[in-house]
Amino acid sequence: MPTLELTVLLTQDGVLLPDYPVIRRLVVDEAFPSDLTLAAGGTVVLPLGGMAVRAALVVRSLDQPVTAALGTVTLNAGGLVIVFDGIANATSVHNATVSPTAVQALGGGSA
Repeated sequence: MPTLELTVLLTQDGVLLPDYPVIRRLVVDEAFPSDLTLAAGGTVVLPLGGMAVRAALVVRSLDQPVTAALGTVTLNAGGLVIVFDGIANATSVHNATVSPTAVQALGGGSA
């Protein structure tokens, strides 16, 4: 079974905030990393396999704003959304810009 590990460092003005870093490990039945290219104005369904429970979802926009289907979450270029040890039902990402964009996604969970 794949093990996903997440380390979060959060600083304010260069000073590490209390209770950081946060390090979490999650064992999942399946993990699906993806490097995607979205056409201008395009929507892509995240290739997350047959996972019924998505305990981990990471969506990262590399160079253009995109909207992840988590309600309405708009990521700026370089933006990042992480759901880790929760339930994520997002299945698609939309590029509303006039340029193609790159997105990295990772889903992990159980069938």
